[in-house]
Formats: sequence, C-alpha cells, structure tokens
Amino acid sequence: MNLSRSGLSGPTRRGRRNLLAVLALMLVAAIAAAVAPAAAAKGTGAAEGKPVYEPRLERPDSPNPYQSFLPNAQAADYAGWNLYLNAAGKTRASREAPGSPRNGLRVIEQEPLGASTNDTQVDAEFIPRFGTSTGKNPAASILGTAPDPGGVASVIESAEPDGALDLATEVVLAVGDSATGGGVIGDEATPPDFDFFKIPGLLAGQQLIIDTDTPEPFADLDSFVAVWNPDLAPFEIAANDDGDPSSFDSFLAFTVPVDGDYFVSVGGFGAFVPEDPTNPASPSVTGEVGSEGGYDLTLSVREPAIDFYSFDLKAGDIVGATVVGAGVRLELLNDAGTLLIGSSQDITFIHPPVSPLPGGGNASASYVVEADGRYALSVGALGNYAVDLRVFRPAKERSGTATQTVFIDFDGASIDPGIFQGGEFGFEVELSPLAGFLPAWGLTAGDEDAVIDAILAVVEENLSHDIREQGNNGDRDHSDGPNAFDVEILNSRDHDDPWGDRFVSRLIVGGTIDELQIPTIGIAQSIDVGDFESEETAVTLLDLMAGVGPFPAPDVDLNNFPRDPSASIIDLIGVAVGNITAHEGGHFFSNWHTDQFNDNPNIQDQGGNFPGIVGAGDDGIFGTADDVDVDFGKDVFVPNEGFSGLEDTLQTISFGLSTGEGRGR
Repeated sequence: MNLSRSGLSGPTRRGRRNLLAVLALMLVAAIAAAVAPAAAAKGTGAAEGKPVYEPRLERPDSPNPYQSFLPNAQAADYAGWNLYLNAAGKTRASREAPGSPRNGLRVIEQEPLGASTNDTQVDAEFIPRFGTSTGKNPAASILGTAPDPGGVASVIESAEPDGALDLATEVVLAVGDSATGGGVIGDEATPPDFDFFKIPGLLAGQQLIIDTDTPEPFADLDSFVAVWNPDLAPFEIAANDDGDPSSFDSFLAFTVPVDGDYFVSVGGFGAFVPEDPTNPASPSVTGEVGSEGGYDLTLSVREPAIDFYSFDLKAGDIVGATVVGAGVRLELLNDAGTLLIGSSQDITFIHPPVSPLPGGGNASASYVVEADGRYALSVGALGNYAVDLRVFRPAKERSGTATQTVFIDFDGASIDPGIFQGGEFGFEVELSPLAGFLPAWGLTAGDEDAVIDAILAVVEENLSHDIREQGNNGDRDHSDGPNAFDVEILNSRDHDDPWGDRFVSRLIVGGTIDELQIPTIGIAQSIDVGDFESEETAVTLLDLMAGVGPFPAPDVDLNNFPRDPSASIIDLIGVAVGNITAHEGGHFFSNWHTDQFNDNPNIQDQGGNFPGIVGAGDDGIFGTADDVDVDFGKDVFVPNEGFSGLEDTLQTISFGLSTGEGRGR
C-alpha cells in the first residue's frame, strides 16, 4: 500500500480509535489482496476490465547467488536477483492464500501515540497466546504505528538536462524532511529520457522514500525508479516498477546500507534505466525508449521508529514474519538480546513453493529456533504497519516415521537446470559422472573408489556425524526420543537410486558449466528454512576444480592449489568437493550464506574464499598443521546478502531434519 497517497503516512488527529480502525482496514485489504487471484499479465483484468498489477522484471541470466557456491561471489549480480526475487515474491504472495489468517490472533499495539512504551526489548509487548504449544495459536496479525517525526517540506527545482549522475538535481534532506516536484519523461531532445536526483549525506540505516504519482492511475507514463551509488558495485542497488496494485506509479522505501551520497533516477517502463548512468546520451538497458509522460515526485528521509513484541517459542520452532504498510525492517532477538536475523528485504520467493512461511511484504525474515525461551520481534516502521507472524513445527514431525534420505549421485544425471533459477526451462541436460574428471587430476579409474570414499567421509561428517554429536535435537540412532534428528546418506556406488521416493533429496557430484548452463561451482534448488520440501536437488560441478573446460578458474583448480607432500590429491578432492557438496545440502536444509572472510570458517560460507572452504589455514597450504576442520555452526550472515545477525547453521539442520516418530514435543 502506498501510504503517502492513502493519507496513512502518520497519526491522524481523530485519535487512536479511528487510527486503529484504519489499521484494521489496512490489514483486511492486505489479506484480501493475498487471497485474490492475480491476472496473467499487467494490463486488463479479464474479470473486471481494469488494469491489474503483475511484476514484469525478467529473471537474470546469471546464477542465483543466494543458492550458489560461486568462484567469486563479489562479482555476483545481487542487484538483478534482488529485483527479480522481490517482484516474484510479491507475485507468489498475491496468488497464494495465507494459512487461515482469520483464525489467527489479532494484536493491536498498545503503545499510546507519542509515548515510548514498547521501544526496547525490555518493554516489549508480550503476546502470551502465540506459539506452537497446546492451547496456543501459531498465527498472529500485528497492527501498529510509528510517530511522524515532522520535518521541513520543500520544492524540488529541476531542469533539463538531468539525464546522468553528474547532471542530477540536488535535493538536500534531513531526517523527517520531504521535497516534492514534477517532471516529464520524454522532454529530452534525444530519447530515451531519464531524470536524476542527488540526495547527499545519507546515513546507514536511514530510509529514503521515493514516491511517484501520475495524473491518472494508469496514465501514459508507467514510471520506473532506481537508486544508485557510484561508490558501490554495481551502481544500481534498488528499483521499483509499481508500488501498489492500484496504479502503475512507483513507490520505494529504501534502507541506506552505508553512509554516502545517493541518486534516484525516474524513467519509463520498457526503458527502465540507462545502460551507463554517467552518460546523458546512454541508451536504455533494453534499447527501448519506454513509456513517456508527466509525473510528480516526492522524496523524503526517515529513521524508522522501533516497536518490540515478545513471545515464547520452543526449540525447533520455525518462526517467520513479513511486514506491509509502512513497516521497513524486522529483527528477531533471543532473550539475551542477541540479534538472530535482521531483514529489510523480501526474497522469500527463494523458498520452495510448499513453504508456508509468510512473504511478499516490504521485509520478511524467518528462523529456526535452537532453544526454548522468550524471543522478541522488533518492527522498524515509518508509519502504520501490519505484520503477518507465523510459527510452525518441523514438517516431518507430522509425517509418520519419516526420515530424510540424502542420495549422493556420482554417476551423472539428467536434470532441468531451470529448477535452480526459480522455475523450469522445459528441457533436461545430461551431467557427466565423477569418473570422467579423474584423468584431469592425474588419477585413473582405479582411484575412483578412493575418491568417492574421501568425498563421502567429509559429507557424512558434516551432514550426519557432527549434527548427531552437537545438535540440540539429539540423535534418533541413540534413542534420543521422538522427533530427534536423523538422516540416511546413500550413494550411487553402493546403493540403488531412490530418487523420486518421498523424503529423498539428492546431491549430484559431477557435470560442467557447459552442461548445466549455469556458471557456478555448486547450486541448490532452494533455501528452505525449516525444510518443508523434502525432495530437492543440488549440484556440485567439477570442471573448475579439475581445471577443464572453457572457463578457467585457477584459484579453484585443485591441481594448482598449494598442497603439502603429506597430503594426496585425493585428500584434497575429498575435502574440497565434500565441503561444497555439504554446503549445497545446507541450503535446501535451511541455511543462508555466512561470512567467508571473517575468522570463523563455516561450511555455509559464501564462495569467493576457496582456501577457507578447504580449511587451508593461515599458511594457505592444504595438509599442514594449521589446517582447519570446517564445520557447520554459529556464524554471522554474509553482509552483501541483506541479512544481519547470528545464524546457527548446525542447529537449523538438527531441527530441520527432525523425524516423524511420535507427535512432537
């Protein structure tokens, strides 16, 4: 909902009773939009004859970096994938009805207007009936508001030419300030036309609000806005096509990631943004002129007000939340005040379709809780907001005597590569087997068993042994009770292929970039927080690590990797391939990437630090005394993927791979 156009940007003078009534209507509208079927394309709805909303950004050609182990993660197209995932998540949310929200709790913030009674975790508003225990409700809708900080309103004085970063109209804004002006896309002598605005001196954590309005909801101009920072890579770091279903106007609430000067461009759909924002004569990224027409623009800067809500959760609970309206950030904290996950984005489309976790809002977050306790949800908001809060138990607890099976396939496989990119391509490719790569490592067919043994030992340590020993969910093999952790690891050398059976996921070891048509080392089908989908696929490609094919990557070629004479190439293959294979399994068993450049190596570390994933230690040589056994465990989220906090990649798997014996805790 575009709050600036609906009159809900801050508290009204009619008092709290009317405000709460408006908030209730806002939540009803949000739920109705989620339940209503979406039209097939942006244009005319068949049922009502009215234009309807459908995000139209195309999926990037590059690998989805959130699910991949890339040779160089710093070169990943996060901007393109963030735009696509955000649009796709909103589309999914508009098509899928949430799980009976009318039966959930309705929580109305109790903080009086202008007071500060729930602005810290200590003063959080407690929701006693929320949870998975008997007699509690696993769904809650939270309605709240944030005070208007006031500020100065000014007029934007813009003039052509303003079609590049160096020609941008400067708009100086302090927190609470806003500036409004008008413009025309199409008044440049040479199309395509883009208008740029510079907002200097923004601070990390502030919100830059960009709101366009056209004379009619579906007027000639279908606006497209983007945010730029020349000091970051890539320059374009956020964008929006249509801010709400009621028009083609753009609306974007952007969280400033680092201090600096930021730029906003306004263009038309079809042209989107210039190919080179430093060149006023640049063509558009599509080569098209795009839609044209007049618009009004309002720019404002806000610092979100914070509200806290608390509730009791049990170990293994999978909690998720999404916020709409003027909510811009969500954070989950444990009872010690440790930030577990913070999010100002919605990329829930990366979850598998069966996942019930809420999404589609301005910000979404989900987490697997590793211990019983009282937890707090903080909501950062610029005005009135609505939170959809849900909690679930691990899916296999309700599935008879289910145990997850992982099949490691060394024999090659047929696969549709589209499953790794958010859909299906409609064709399958053949991935070559492990055996075909042995000569590139100076090995023969007689070494295949030893190579497989080395890889299996590492995968089994990471995905089975360590979690049985250290996981809070116990070990069913040791009779630790109903729903305890368990996993069965099979492989193509020693077992029949069970792929296609229920509760079987597969890890394919083999194939090349040319075959899969995705330039990566590893990639998983989804990031399935809570492991709701038990039949998924991940791939570890071997061409880059074997130094073969048309895509040389010397930094990850195992033939070039420094190795002590005491360590064989088979030892190195076992650790490198085994850890990356476990990494990809970690994705579809719940985990996001962790920071690959800190002093805490983790199996779930993002790609780009190959010595780190093999545990080569400070000397960078594999097989020496300072080598590190890289495992799942506690680590911070990698900064460039938009999350903050402390992820426990071991405990998420421990509870995600619960078993189905019994009826739960």
